[in-house]
Amino acid sequence: MDVSSVHVVVTCSHRKTRPVPAAHRLRAVTGAGINTRLKEWIRCLQESVEPTVPAVELYAGEHWSIAKRLCRADASGRVRLWVCSAGYGLIPADAPIRSYSATFAGPHPDRVPGGRRGAAAWWAGLADHPRPGNGNEPRCLAELAAVAAHVRLLLVLSAPYLGACRADVLAAAARLRPAGVSIISVGAGRPGGEVAGLMLPADARLQHHLGGTRSSLNVRIAEHLLTAGILDHAGMQDHLARLAAAQPPLTRYGRQPMSDGELHAFIRAHLQADPAANHTRLLRELRDGGRACEQSRFARLFRDVKQVRP
Repeated sequence: MDVSSVHVVVTCSHRKTRPVPAAHRLRAVTGAGINTRLKEWIRCLQESVEPTVPAVELYAGEHWSIAKRLCRADASGRVRLWVCSAGYGLIPADAPIRSYSATFAGPHPDRVPGGRRGAAAWWAGLADHPRPGNGNEPRCLAELAAVAAHVRLLLVLSAPYLGACRADVLAAAARLRPAGVSIISVGAGRPGGEVAGLMLPADARLQHHLGGTRSSLNVRIAEHLLTAGILDHAGMQDHLARLAAAQPPLTRYGRQPMSDGELHAFIRAHLQADPAANHTRLLRELRDGGRACEQSRFARLFRDVKQVRP
């Protein structure tokens, strides 16, 4: 396949290498509607005196440690890394940005409000504002698709972020037909409409082959494909389907669900025994004991308990 460049767009990371100022948390920005709140958010970031740092150096965690390797995965040097950010929109990995907390995923106190419609409006609104730093880089996926001929977009997005930029994805795909856009999104299910035709068979079974945690599986799949030199949509589909079929079935855990009250009591008891324990370790202990809780929910309840403890 004749490909001049591959633009890989990866979901940002909630974890940061720099402290997040209170004013840079979306919960601190008020407004009667999405547009009003977005304008205030942009103003806050633009007028801040906090130092900037390249996006690639700001994000942290396992997911982002793999994402940083994607540019080196393809030996041809045709890969360029971009970030899908709820705080800044579409930005190149080297864009100078300030530490912030905003997300399309929830439940989280800094989640973009308004559900799916609110997230879609927020993403579209971010594209109307200048990107951080200098230059005239594309501000949305549709603009990125129009940069040059023979461009490929590989979108490595979590389900909430894919939902937020769905309309933008379809606009980019319309410019790059045939098969110019591919999506890796483990956990997104089977989205309807035209997006379904862009999805790669990113199966959770691939974790057995690629290793790591489920949260880093999307970027690990992308790294695997780029390292193998597979750049066309049909080739990616075929390779991942065969690879997933060769893996053992997913392990199904019969864990017992718990109420918020039960989880609060569990967390309080363990923090009394070990005040330095973090939520990741406690969640692992919970699951090892045969009980169930989704990761973001447990983290939220853990924060709640920490805030009220003396």
